[in-house]
Amino acid sequence: SIRHKNLFDFVEVVPEKDALIYSQHLRNSINNYISCNIDFGLEQGGTRKEVSDLLLSTKGQVSDAIFERKKHLKRLLQTAESLRLAKYEVSQLYVAGPSEGVDDYRNEVDSLTAGIDRMEAELAFNNSGYRQEINRRTISSQRISRLIPADAAVIEYVLIDYLRPGFSGATPRYIAAIITAKDEPVIVDLGDAYKINPLIDDYRKELLRVAKLEHLPTTLDLTAYKKISESLFQKVFAPIKKYLSDTKLIFVAPDGGLNLVSFAGLLDDENKYLIEEYAIQYLSSARDLIRLKEESTVGKGLFAIGDPDYDATALNRLAELDNSENASAENVQYASTRNVRSGCSDFTKTIVSSLPGTRTEVEQIGLNWQKSNTEPATLCFGSNASEERFKAKAPGNRIIHLATHGYFLEGACVPKT
Repeated sequence: SIRHKNLFDFVEVVPEKDALIYSQHLRNSINNYISCNIDFGLEQGGTRKEVSDLLLSTKGQVSDAIFERKKHLKRLLQTAESLRLAKYEVSQLYVAGPSEGVDDYRNEVDSLTAGIDRMEAELAFNNSGYRQEINRRTISSQRISRLIPADAAVIEYVLIDYLRPGFSGATPRYIAAIITAKDEPVIVDLGDAYKINPLIDDYRKELLRVAKLEHLPTTLDLTAYKKISESLFQKVFAPIKKYLSDTKLIFVAPDGGLNLVSFAGLLDDENKYLIEEYAIQYLSSARDLIRLKEESTVGKGLFAIGDPDYDATALNRLAELDNSENASAENVQYASTRNVRSGCSDFTKTIVSSLPGTRTEVEQIGLNWQKSNTEPATLCFGSNASEERFKAKAPGNRIIHLATHGYFLEGACVPKT
């Protein structure tokens, strides 16, 4: 608990990389603590509550804290802008490499990096909104239980490194915390990840195989899926199900490979899909329930992009923004780097064709919106349908619609070593 508190104090005033380094020390302590409790049993009520509180308050905590810090950067625009430009200069130096002396090059990089660290620390230290956000993050199973309906349960999956006494090294292991509105929290040890992850791989491979078929799935395809789905169910949900009596809604917060699983489509012992028994909502962690309760502001309006000009220059893209200062030479140079193609050869060969049909699509959506809403609609086409416009205008809208290309190059662009 001391390291946990120290992390939140630490993350307020240090650069991101230092917060991540410190968080690993905390993760090691958590793994030690949970491993000991697994060895000595998780049946005692006090132990269950302590472990569940620990899991809820630490899973994804650093990324959450960094996200909250960045969310409030607008209050410190001048420092944030200096930070952005410093990072751009560093990236340019890395791309260009040393032109003359290596020592001069290293000194320049070190100087800029030190400046970046100083500005990140300044942003964190002075950002009172960020600190207030952290102060509200006192998470416990009791607090979560008060936020969910009487017929609901939260299932928090966590992938830990299990440290076996007398053995060197760690074994990845899945555990789950189950929180309901009426009962004490329960901790379930699901076993080694080495036994569960291969089942997840088989599950994903089967779904991809069926997706590539040029016909509807056959009875044989369904039989193959059922076999894989049932095996995965037995490992990751069957040990939990007995604690879900009278439960109709489950909030699932997966971790590790379980992020790739659609729990709704798993088959149980009675050959029924879980979606037939429960309404299922997904969370990144149970802390999302607190965030959703606090951040209840509803956006207004429609923001839609269609028929983008993929060859638009940085100058044209920035000129479309309302603030003419965006088109300064410095900002144009920075934005130009966004047009540089990926170093991935597969993606470099990709031809990005225009999508004229999406203009009609977005225009029709805009017309339908105006017929049924009094809220404003922002429709962007051509060079106006840019990344810069999206970042500037999309936040705060109730509906965001993007009609553009999408690419998923699975495993094809692994960095070369």
